[in-house]
Amino acid sequence: MKTDGTIVAWGHANRGGNNSAASKCTKVVKIYSTMCAFACLKDDNTVVAFGNHEYGGDSSAVQADLTNVTSITANEWAFAALKTDGSVVTWGDRHSGAVSS
Repeated sequence: MKTDGTIVAWGHANRGGNNSAASKCTKVVKIYSTMCAFACLKDDNTVVAFGNHEYGGDSSAVQADLTNVTSITANEWAFAALKTDGSVVTWGDRHSGAVSS
């Protein structure tokens, strides 16, 4: 993560190394990862995910719910986002804890 809150990605494009996808991560507070995907928590408490969709790199099914997020936890295949109201939104592999996507 750069001092301006942006990130730079490199490596295999299908495993999170796609810099055009990473460019959507602006004003980043913290970055989380699974084995092949990343989730950026932004300063407005929203989330941007990128990388391999099987590892949580595609959060489109739950994107509308990824607001008011305070923190994210990840395992090898899935992400879980804790929201300010105490609810949790998950995405990634269903067999690894994702129940929302």
